[in-house]
Amino acid sequence: PASIDADLIDLAGGVDAIVTRAREKQAQGENVQALQLLDILLPAHIGAAGVREVAADAHRALADESENFWLTSWLNHQIKSLELTG
Repeated sequence: PASIDADLIDLAGGVDAIVTRAREKQAQGENVQALQLLDILLPAHIGAAGVREVAADAHRALADESENFWLTSWLNHQIKSLELTG
């Protein structure tokens, strides 16, 4: 699937358009969908404006909702990784 990420980014209107839609999804509580959109940008565009921020926010929201220790630990690890890449 990653071999067509550049095509999907182009078709969606660019990196900013995907980040904007991911922010909208995250704001609506659709955190998994926001992360799925951002998966298209990661890791090639992790430095693009908003990518790490929205991804970390979505992971935080999912961690807050989680009642599963292992899932929460994995989400917290992802958050730290996103913060460290900034």
